[in-house]
Amino acid sequence: MKQCREWALLFLGIGSLLATKVNKHKPWIETSYHGVITENNDTVILDPPLVALDKDAPVPYAGEICAFKIHGQEMPFEAVVLNKTSGEGQLQARSPIDCELQKEYTFIIQAYDCGTGPSGTNWKKSHK
Repeated sequence: MKQCREWALLFLGIGSLLATKVNKHKPWIETSYHGVITENNDTVILDPPLVALDKDAPVPYAGEICAFKIHGQEMPFEAVVLNKTSGEGQLQARSPIDCELQKEYTFIIQAYDCGTGPSGTNWKKSHK
């Protein structure tokens, strides 16, 4: 029984060591996007499409995209991850957009990977 415990401890030690070294790269997204939203629709059509890439792929978690964050004052949009592995995302209106009130929105978006940093708690994030 003692040998089983030692093996389990060794396995856990190696697992935590690997987890801290796999997240070496920040995710990457395009530097600018142009979006169009049509009346009675909540999905923004982006050019280019919202996709974040991570050089840590195909390592599980570190190479995956877990979140997109929009920076700006009370933006009526949210960015959601559609596929963690491919990094595909989508921009959606939180509520109906009145284009007669405001025709344009400018904001900053950032991608976050699912990996952990050296402390084991920090996702890496793309440029803004």
